[in-house]
Amino acid sequence: MKVKVVKRILEYCEAKNLTINELANNCQMEIKKLNNILFGKNKSIKIDTLVLICKGLNISLVEFFDSDIF
Repeated sequence: MKVKVVKRILEYCEAKNLTINELANNCQMEIKKLNNILFGKNKSIKIDTLVLICKGLNISLVEFFDSDIF
């Protein structure tokens, strides 16, 4: 599941022309923490962290999981 979520985050970043650094700034999250979430060995992402990332992407959680966006 995490792989799909990470892929989705990266797709949104690409669609919105956001770098990982810009997303981290938008989320008010340290780049190290965001990199660990996206590329680390953790097998899951906490829902509150995903909500924070969605805010950084300027989308809702519902939009994030809507498969018709792309």
